[in-house]
Amino acid sequence: MAELKVWGISLCCVAAACAVVQFLAPDNGVGRLLDVLCGTVLLFSVLSPLITVDWENVLSWEVTQLETEQSAHLQQHLQQQLHQPIQEAVADAGAAALASYGLTAQKIEAVTDIDERDGIYIREIAVYLNEQQAVRRVAVKQILEQRFAVDVTVREE
Repeated sequence: MAELKVWGISLCCVAAACAVVQFLAPDNGVGRLLDVLCGTVLLFSVLSPLITVDWENVLSWEVTQLETEQSAHLQQHLQQQLHQPIQEAVADAGAAALASYGLTAQKIEAVTDIDERDGIYIREIAVYLNEQQAVRRVAVKQILEQRFAVDVTVREE
């Protein structure tokens, strides 16, 4: 805000100086030359905030902000695109692993996440069992932890 005030004061001083010069200048060729000179100085005074702006920082900030927004959108889109196939693959592989031991589950869900290198990994698997299946919860947990090598949470529905 202080910079705007300084710019306004400078603009007023330049305009007043140009008015004095034009008033004192003769009406011949020298006067016209001073008119052009005063107009040029006044134009540059008006445009000085645009001339002194550090455009590199302004543009890099906008580009960085745009890249951040695009990156977040891309990560969200990627997560949506891969979430369903990962869920299906984990559910199928988990059901097959349990079936080989004669066990079943109501539902098997994978909790996915994105690491610092933008890799998608399975953080945890949640297994839902009904009351009859809950008796074998320890066996289900051990089988799936061995199969997927991630933490398995067993829940009752």
